[in-house]
Amino acid sequence: MKGWNEKTIKKFADRISDSSPRKKQDRSNALGATAEDPQFSKGVHITISVWKTGGNWDADNIETKAYIDGLVACGVIKDDTIKEVPVVTRKGYRVATKADEKTEIEITEI
Repeated sequence: MKGWNEKTIKKFADRISDSSPRKKQDRSNALGATAEDPQFSKGVHITISVWKTGGNWDADNIETKAYIDGLVACGVIKDDTIKEVPVVTRKGYRVATKADEKTEIEITEI
């Protein structure tokens, strides 16, 4: 994943494993959900859509694990087991400029 190196991953892992109250609050999402009290408590369908520049790139290069692990760590979903996330969809789109590159995550409770 572009921008993620060993130092960045360690920093992220340290942040989500820290048990201090300040750090726990940092992990809440915009709706106030935390890992201990997730926003979605039933199974969900997650769609990860990526818009990027470049020529032909493989559809399987759209990595989903980091995004889903982040959703768990931030308390958006309870867990990333097959029971909690039975459906994951990846979509890839080509754009003309770097300014148009983006990633969107859609979560639908099922």
